[in-house]
Amino acid sequence: MSHAATRLVMGALSLPALLASPVALANGYQDLHQSAQGLSTAYATNGAGGSDVSAIFSNPASLTRFPGSWMSMAASLILPRDTFENISATPGYNPSGQVTGSPAVPKQFLDTSVGAASYYTRQIQPDLFFAVSFNVPWATKSKYPVGGAQRYVATTTDLTAYNVSPILAYKMSDRFSVGGGPNLQVYHADFSTMVDSTAGRAPSPATDLTSRIKATNVSLGFTAGVEYQITPATRVGASYRSAIVHKFNGDSTLSADNPQALSAVVSFLQLTGPDGKANFKINTPSIATLGLAHQATERLELYASAMQIGWSRFRSTRVEYSNGFPTTVVDNNWNNSWYVAAGAGYQATPEVKIRTGVAYDWTPTETSVRNPRAPNADRVYAGMGFTYQSDPSWKFDLSYAHCFFADAPIALAGGNNLPRGTLNGNIKIDANILMAQFTVNLDTFKNPFAK
Repeated sequence: MSHAATRLVMGALSLPALLASPVALANGYQDLHQSAQGLSTAYATNGAGGSDVSAIFSNPASLTRFPGSWMSMAASLILPRDTFENISATPGYNPSGQVTGSPAVPKQFLDTSVGAASYYTRQIQPDLFFAVSFNVPWATKSKYPVGGAQRYVATTTDLTAYNVSPILAYKMSDRFSVGGGPNLQVYHADFSTMVDSTAGRAPSPATDLTSRIKATNVSLGFTAGVEYQITPATRVGASYRSAIVHKFNGDSTLSADNPQALSAVVSFLQLTGPDGKANFKINTPSIATLGLAHQATERLELYASAMQIGWSRFRSTRVEYSNGFPTTVVDNNWNNSWYVAAGAGYQATPEVKIRTGVAYDWTPTETSVRNPRAPNADRVYAGMGFTYQSDPSWKFDLSYAHCFFADAPIALAGGNNLPRGTLNGNIKIDANILMAQFTVNLDTFKNPFAK
């Protein structure tokens, strides 16, 4: 196969990164899983420790460490287990009433999901490098039963940000590199909630309405980073991924199996109709990353990283409707949070390098504002994996991590979102994560199946 044909095939294989929509298991709705090497160390390699081109996701300046032309493709499989226990809720228009639901304990509201990421890099000049990456850096998906007691707060959530990032990096000296580029982000939002149509009487799924909002927005941000080789054995890196503001003008619909209930709500609220436009804003946070990699011995590498995630930009979400439906206000009020990790890599044989790492991820949410759409809690990651490389022109990575969640209590009051009512309970989650990645040098790779 010619180099041109190989690049065409590799480019086609990179397309799943634009289509995959994983469950994000980092706090907030951050999808960390952009590198199999990163997962094996619980992302201790972020910022400075990555040894394949997926390192450019956490630090674009790392690109200068990969001369020639490279393609890397990664796929993840996320297997969560979850329950929502001890649920109690009251309807918004009857604070002394109770919302009953079935099942009493919702399970598997976070489904098994897949994700993907891909990278293409090219050395333009001895000191100038170009890359483009396709990722899903922000995503959360959950699906609760429409008859559960949580139904007036959340049923279905699908928030996914698809990101394309062209990058330029420049080697300022043998030790110091800089890099950066724009982030073009396509953000898709689709979420549903049930609406009580009884206006104070005992609520029932038989008379509930479904409220659904769908919207898509395209917006721009940037990423930038620096990397410095302090000594032949020690490297540091720092990077910044900007916040991105997404302003949505989407579609809002009210629907019901019971036409009388729908007509009654439209009349009671004096709506122009059940459908309309929905305007709202969502900010993705900034990420500041600091990384360290150290070659302790000929075979042993040590890694450490720290990320500050700017979740304080995720404040109140205010949804305004064109058909007269009352404005919905969700008090997010998240705080900035930290993710810290430490790990190691060991060259077990000339072909095999094994890695491991642990991380602690602080939640950005307090109990009073924790929402079942994104049930954040402090969590611990433990990862392991290996790289197999028998030829300099390609390498294969396989990694596994387990995510241990602290319990996530829910204690939502009605507040300024009266139709929602109150919701209390306790969410429990843990998850297994698998990731595989194939990286190839497009200048030297030879098709093993070619005659």
